[in-house]
Amino acid sequence: MLYLLLQKNYHKSVNRLIVIEVKHWLGRLYEQDCYFIKEKDDRWTGEVHEKELKSPFGQVKRQVYLLKEQTKSNPWSNTIVFFADAEYVETGTSLSLRTNLNK
Repeated sequence: MLYLLLQKNYHKSVNRLIVIEVKHWLGRLYEQDCYFIKEKDDRWTGEVHEKELKSPFGQVKRQVYLLKEQTKSNPWSNTIVFFADAEYVETGTSLSLRTNLNK
């Protein structure tokens, strides 16, 4: 799911583009080079299933590029990737987040 917010500042002629990509990936996520590994526990058997997923950071970067090309503009842009349903996220920047704030 992709959300776009375009803010136009009429006083300084600076346009801002904020892109928010929401991923509803369940389980534990670990970043590996240009992709993510998703680990998810099977609730019936207890087995751990792994799946390789493309990095959403590259996806958002491409979406911003295409939008700039299509609109023939070059706004200041900020991108956000939000993992809504992940139990745990570990990225290459050694940043670890828990999405369930009640735990």
